[in-house]
Amino acid sequence: MKKFNPYIVALLVFTSTSLPFIPATAGDVGPVKLNYVYQLDSPDSFDFRVLGRTTSCGSTLYRIQNTDAAVLDRKFSIAMSALLANKDVEFFEKDVCTGGRMLVGWIRIRE
Repeated sequence: MKKFNPYIVALLVFTSTSLPFIPATAGDVGPVKLNYVYQLDSPDSFDFRVLGRTTSCGSTLYRIQNTDAAVLDRKFSIAMSALLANKDVEFFEKDVCTGGRMLVGWIRIRE
């Protein structure tokens, strides 16, 4: 039986446990699962959380903002549908932080 090099095994374990917490850069994200979705007392935004993905803002929280209520409602419905159906989502990080949350452009459910 072939022996495994203990240094390589340690490196693989370290890499697999630490990589999800390296801050991510802006751009397309996904497929990922949402941990929760919540609506603030703000009429023009809502937040969601993705486990295991730290943004360059230093958190796992994302915010979708839009002054058009119909657009915001549609994006909120997409996020809630994905959460309730346990589906993956994909979205676009704008590389803009607000209140420790990364702003998101578009969002879609992934089959």
